[in-house]
Amino acid sequence: MEIGKNDDGQAIGVSAIAKLLEDLPNTGSALDEFMLRKQGKTWDGVLVPYVSVNDFESDGFKVFRRKAVESTRLKSEDLQITDETLLSTLGLYRRKLFDTGRAFAFPSRP
Repeated sequence: MEIGKNDDGQAIGVSAIAKLLEDLPNTGSALDEFMLRKQGKTWDGVLVPYVSVNDFESDGFKVFRRKAVESTRLKSEDLQITDETLLSTLGLYRRKLFDTGRAFAFPSRP
C-alpha cells in the first residue's frame, strides 16, 4: 500500500495530511488484525523469529513439571525430557519457531 499514489503508481497527493497522520497510527492495529484474519490467523499464532529455548526461564519449566505431576495429568517419568522436547510435545514449538502466544508461556522477562 502506498499513500499518495493511485493504482497506476502515479503521484496524486494527499488531502488532509494532518488527519491522515493522526488516523494511521490508530488504524495500524486494526489493519494488522484484518491482514491476519485474511490469512486465518490471530496475533497469538504468528511465528516469532529469533526466540530460542534459551530465552525462556528455567524456573518456569520446573514449576510446569511440578504442577503437572501434582495435578496427576502427567507422570514424573514422562517429564524427564529436555525443555525443548517438552515445548515441542506440548505443541508450543514448531519448525524451530515459537508463535507469539506460546512465547509468553515461559518468559525469561515478563
